[in-house]
Amino acid sequence: MKILIVDDEPHVRSSMSRVIRLHDEKYDVEEAEDGREAVERLARKPVDLVISDIRMPDMDGLKLSRYMKRHHPDTFMILLTGHADFEYAQQAIRVSVFDYLLKPASKESILERVDTVEELLAERRRNEKLYPIHNQRLLEKRVTVPRLVRQTFDYIEAHYTEDITLASLAEQLEVNPNYLSGLLKAKTGHTFTHHVTRFRLEKSKQLLTTTNLKIYQICEQVGYVDQAYFSRLFKSTVGMTPFEYRDAHLT
Repeated sequence: MKILIVDDEPHVRSSMSRVIRLHDEKYDVEEAEDGREAVERLARKPVDLVISDIRMPDMDGLKLSRYMKRHHPDTFMILLTGHADFEYAQQAIRVSVFDYLLKPASKESILERVDTVEELLAERRRNEKLYPIHNQRLLEKRVTVPRLVRQTFDYIEAHYTEDITLASLAEQLEVNPNYLSGLLKAKTGHTFTHHVTRFRLEKSKQLLTTTNLKIYQICEQVGYVDQAYFSRLFKSTVGMTPFEYRDAHLT
């Protein structure tokens, strides 16, 4: 994995680079003293992960993150931030940055993020080899499901009748929403919203074929408040309306 450390403090750059190299010699680590130099290095040699200080002269970490979002969207980025910039960094994360580290970052927290990114990159490469795969169950059998993904599925099963969001789940699991979103996408090939929708529709199909509940009642029981929207979603996904599905499976 290729990593670029961006910080205007030489001792911070060298210390972090040394920690990562000693952790695993296969990591290719380079350094840049500010955002401008980082852009130049990225143009010459794309990397997998950029770890950048949020405050630097000329081109700071936020400007660099916006540049990367446009020109290197597949590159992971982690911001280094002090307590004074903590809320600032969180806003950036909600937009495009993968995660953040509070300075001074511990060796353990640095290596945890690096190893996570490496895992996500490995899964991305494996998923690219697997596609096109249209059978979700086949995909799930081929990909090892980590603890957070299992917890996500458990959470959806327990709360699918409620107005659940990725943000509320991430808060419950005490993880960064961008990290969780990336992990789900890498491990399953689909988003959180896709999994919620899929679970709700599976439940609605069960209710359609095993109960006499009216469509609006089933709609409410699986977490939707608008029957018209539920029916459109059901037809676009299943290929027939809820009424048609019930008729087809009861005859």
